[in-house]
Amino acid sequence: MYSIRILKIIPFCGFAILAGHTLLRGHEMLTIEKKPPTVIRAVAPPFIPFVFNETAVAEVVVEARIDPQGKVTLAKMISASYFRDSSFEDAAKQWLFEPSNSKEQRIANIKFVMRIMPKTTLPSELTTIYRYPAEIEIRSPVFTPHITADPLPIKEERPKQKSKP
Repeated sequence: MYSIRILKIIPFCGFAILAGHTLLRGHEMLTIEKKPPTVIRAVAPPFIPFVFNETAVAEVVVEARIDPQGKVTLAKMISASYFRDSSFEDAAKQWLFEPSNSKEQRIANIKFVMRIMPKTTLPSELTTIYRYPAEIEIRSPVFTPHITADPLPIKEERPKQKSKP
């Protein structure tokens, strides 16, 4: 995963020199940094059961804009496999990255993976895992809802009694 900085081209004798890989698009220069921003603090969203009685994996990717101090200033969900929930953007806003020497904003894609594990999974494997460069996997056992009452009860119809004249 690469972060992208957008810089305006200022013509100087027809040349522009920038370090790293550069791409020209219209009047903007995109610089792709080889090293993604280093994560200092990663925050996982609360686990949301998204299927019942089975294993599954849901992935959500949030684009985070990072200021020079390493704080996330804007988080926007760019893809989701099962559902969309603002808790992913809220969690991404709490991430902290290493400060930058540049005054430019950086962009990082944060990937959240919600994994429903089999009931036989050991408790030691039901943990949240961080993966480089910016991925969090939240694990939970299969969720079986507890139903204490029928949500749509069928009303018993009693025969109407005939009134006597």
